[in-house]
Amino acid sequence: MDEATDISCYIFGPVDRNNELWKSFSRQSRVTTFMLTSRPSDPLQFVPMETLARIPLVEEIYIKESSLGILEKNSFAYKDHLRTIILERNEITGLRKYTFSNLSVLTKLSLSENYIQELKKMAFYHLQRLTFLFLDRNNITWIEDDAFVHLPNLSELELWDNNIRQLTPKSLAGLKSLRRLDLYKNHITILGDRIFHGTPRLQELDLKHNYISQITPHAFDGLPLLSTLYLNHNLLKELPDHVFLGAPNLRYLELSDNHLRIIQASIIGDLKNALTEHFVLYFKGNKLQCDCRLTWIKRYAETAKNHLFQQELQNIKCQFQGIISMKNDLITVTNLTEEILKCPKHITTSTTTTPSTTITEQPSKLKETTQKQSSFLNDDPKESKQSKLAYQKTPHKDHAPEIEIKTSSKSKSHVAPNDEDGNLASAVLPQLMLQINTVLLICLLWLY
Repeated sequence: MDEATDISCYIFGPVDRNNELWKSFSRQSRVTTFMLTSRPSDPLQFVPMETLARIPLVEEIYIKESSLGILEKNSFAYKDHLRTIILERNEITGLRKYTFSNLSVLTKLSLSENYIQELKKMAFYHLQRLTFLFLDRNNITWIEDDAFVHLPNLSELELWDNNIRQLTPKSLAGLKSLRRLDLYKNHITILGDRIFHGTPRLQELDLKHNYISQITPHAFDGLPLLSTLYLNHNLLKELPDHVFLGAPNLRYLELSDNHLRIIQASIIGDLKNALTEHFVLYFKGNKLQCDCRLTWIKRYAETAKNHLFQQELQNIKCQFQGIISMKNDLITVTNLTEEILKCPKHITTSTTTTPSTTITEQPSKLKETTQKQSSFLNDDPKESKQSKLAYQKTPHKDHAPEIEIKTSSKSKSHVAPNDEDGNLASAVLPQLMLQINTVLLICLLWLY
């Protein structure tokens, strides 16, 4: 028994600090792995600190299914060989200062699936080699400034499925080695300027399934190595121009299922990898507004080297605002000509270079709707029975694309060529016919 290296202890009844069980461990001088699991009906209610002190060579500690409440100061401290601490599903509600301190070789710490509400400064102190910290599936609402400042070599921080509402530039201060940050499924609403400034080596950032409605222009400044960013399933309506200028090496960008109305050229133009085979952008589930700021999509769809990115661009749809649009009128952007994708006068577009170089910034402000005009001529009901429908695209420098309707018994129908995706004519002709019939019906009723 004295030569044992692994101990797995299952507790099936109430055990206090003076139980003889704990004294039996004093002879286990060679133990390196200590696992303690209690029955949910009789959970362990304390960390056996004195017992752990009698096991000088322990390297891994696992305590599960207990009811530990608040972990006290130095619950785990000054263990020269301790590399792993797993404290999952223990109903932990809080951490005192120096709960985990001076563990010189600790590399992995998991506090997943507990009830922790706050992360205070100094709870993690002088953990020079800690690499992985798991705090997912807690009730964390607040992170004190500099809470992680004593974790200089932390590489992965898991904070997903919590209730975090706000991050400040000091919330993540000191994490100069962090490479992966997971904030999936929190309650974050705003990403302020330079909030990730303390994580200069960050490569992957997961912010999906939050409530983000606003991102400030410099939110991602100081992230030169960021390659993967998840922003899908949020409440974004717009992105600032050059918002990714501080993260130029993005290769995977997920923007699906937001409320974005426009994605301007500068969003992609600042990314070095946008035209390489490594770049992927996902954008489905947004309702874009058809105007001149989408012309870059047509050009990138022709020159993108990544098949998935190219396919995504070819499937992006937009919606015209005004009389010719119904609720579900979505038109594939790549099927529209640049003449159709005009902007009203109040939107002045700058020159756009070819995708092989850099795309010049497009204007960032747009009114929610664009004006469209439609004229109905020769509305005599008798003549209209013999008429055929013709449409002409008549872009105007001061207005969004206009659709001019002419009815004439002598006119020939003119319909733009069809393709597999459908075009503007096939998308809007049935609705135009409905509008014309409505006008004619009103005229008949008036004559009657």
